[in-house]
Amino acid sequence: MENTTSSKVNVSANNGTCLHTYSGLLIYFIGHTYIVIVLGSLCNLIAIWCIATNKKISRSMKILLGNIFITQLLYCLVTAPIVSEFGRRDLYCRLHELPYAVGYFMACSAIFSDASVFSTVAAVSIIRLRAFQVAHQQVKLPVVATIILGSWCFAIFNML
Repeated sequence: MENTTSSKVNVSANNGTCLHTYSGLLIYFIGHTYIVIVLGSLCNLIAIWCIATNKKISRSMKILLGNIFITQLLYCLVTAPIVSEFGRRDLYCRLHELPYAVGYFMACSAIFSDASVFSTVAAVSIIRLRAFQVAHQQVKLPVVATIILGSWCFAIFNML
């Protein structure tokens, strides 16, 4: 006895299984998300290590560049697993699970992406000014701390 709940999902009343017409796409999506989690985390950790061990980069630029890669690492470790769980939930027809995670996912994703974009714009602007020799001095640590704090405050208050 088959009960069709929508045009894309067939739910069997006998064993509670759910057959998707797009299950291949969901499996690809979940696999792709796991690849992003593993490779993204690995590459961001390598970038953070390279920045931290480089002797030619000033301390303030290390902190500014490290902040960019840390926000991306947090995205890979926090937001991407939630995305894969949404895919697994849909694949196995556990649509009632994880309703609380939607809000957390949206908030984390927006905060990490906003902080990353703001920090990237600040770092590129500083590097560009130094390349055109508009600013001959090194960027001071209080300026970098203000930029990083401002990027996270902007990202968090942007959610409100």
